[in-house]
Amino acid sequence: MSVKETVGRYEGPPRVKSDCFKAQLQRIQDDEMQAAKLRAADMATDINEKAKWAEKLETKVAYKRVAITLKQCKAETRQAAKASIMVRRRALELLLQKDTAGYAEELAALGKTFHKQRV
Repeated sequence: MSVKETVGRYEGPPRVKSDCFKAQLQRIQDDEMQAAKLRAADMATDINEKAKWAEKLETKVAYKRVAITLKQCKAETRQAAKASIMVRRRALELLLQKDTAGYAEELAALGKTFHKQRV
């Protein structure tokens, strides 16, 4: 091979591309376009999945908040019931003490006393 041919190969005018080479370039471009479309579809799917995940998470958090609120309401109701019972018991104790004192005064006026039976 001569120097002229070698230099011409690299520095000469552009060669005409064959049909096979053009078809190969077209296939490569088509593959790249297809890959870009798949990436875009994957990104859209990822975004949709993340949105669904966030929506489900918000729903779960709302349910948990409601459950916690219900537990707090039940606890407050129980405490209110206990407090009400304690108040009623104390009022009953005071009433019994008052009645006992009244009976003791009546019996004392008659000259009698209460007899507390111990078991």
